Amino acid sequence: MTRTRRELLRIGGAACSIGLAGCLGVLDGGNAGTPTAADAAGPDAWRMVGAGPTGTRSLSVSGPRGNATEDWTATVGDFTGSPVVADGRLFVVGGDSDERTGTLAAFDAENGDELWRTDLEQINPQTPAVTGGVVYIGDEETAYAFDAETGEELWTVDAGRLVEGDATVANGLLVLPDADGAGLTAIDTENESVRWSADPGGNMTAAAIAGGTVYVGAGDTLYAYAADSGEERWAERFLGQVTSAPAVADGTVYAGVEQEVLAMDPDTGETLLDTDGGRGNFRHIAVSDGTIYVGGDDGTYAFSSEDGSQQWSRSSNASNPPIPVVAEETVYVRELSGAVVALDQSNGGVRWTYDTERQTRQTPALAEGVVYVATNSGTIEALRES
Repeated sequence: MTRTRRELLRIGGAACSIGLAGCLGVLDGGNAGTPTAADAAGPDAWRMVGAGPTGTRSLSVSGPRGNATEDWTATVGDFTGSPVVADGRLFVVGGDSDERTGTLAAFDAENGDELWRTDLEQINPQTPAVTGGVVYIGDEETAYAFDAETGEELWTVDAGRLVEGDATVANGLLVLPDADGAGLTAIDTENESVRWSADPGGNMTAAAIAGGTVYVGAGDTLYAYAADSGEERWAERFLGQVTSAPAVADGTVYAGVEQEVLAMDPDTGETLLDTDGGRGNFRHIAVSDGTIYVGGDDGTYAFSSEDGSQQWSRSSNASNPPIPVVAEETVYVRELSGAVVALDQSNGGVRWTYDTERQTRQTPALAEGVVYVATNSGTIEALRES
């Protein structure tokens, strides 16, 4: 383990929880998984792949509602991961497929100017997480912390296993799954060491953290682990595969399980309701204001979180499921073709469509008045209301 600028990390990484309101101190490991009032407050910026640690892919900001046009574009490499945005900076992983090299880059979120970049060992397009002025990422078997302003390496931790999945961080805990099933690793960002690890087996989703509990899907099972110790609190096995990362909202855990979304008790894993099924697997979910938005194999759906009834749907011809993200009154959907479609949150009506003319599989990021889209060809585009 390499350590530098320990004092800065202790202040920036441990004191403030990512995407939560205020500074929360240590993890609440004594309670079961019931989300706290701070969890319900939601993220203040798009700090990780699910926006905040609860994984709802939603922000209480106003994105572009009228027609959007390209404000700026920047090049990362010949591929990118999903971007995150906080404190006026955008962070994204990219690389060169021919040279087999990866990079973590930072850009000015207002104008697209490159601020810094640092080399990575791998070329996996994973998503970093940022909080308290620190950017966290896993690279092969190493967890890294970088100064968000300068790109300086603050520390590294040898995880002893692959940690190449999307990062989630809250209350001084960095959770790194390996999407190919190598395991789940939890890093203590204050002590700069592995706090615990788990081996749920199967292809893993990104994790969600709420109420002192880490939730993650692996194969046909959703797991809940105590954030402070890694103790398994419950494991709920289903007839089908867990096809989306979990999200926690309004005291409920949501996850896509093939052709439906299940709502579960955070303390026990008991299923509380399920949605009316679609025709394809549900791959991506967002939760906001009592509605579950789903990107499925055949389109975008909206379901009531009260009774699971379908509120609206929009068909998609794309071969890769759309990814919905939500800002105030608007659902933004990324389609494989490169189109970004803004939908009315209440009825699914199309507000505007913008075609990047480049294929994209990444999750968009949101900030006040802007949607950031990463493309398969290695560019980032900022879309602002025209």
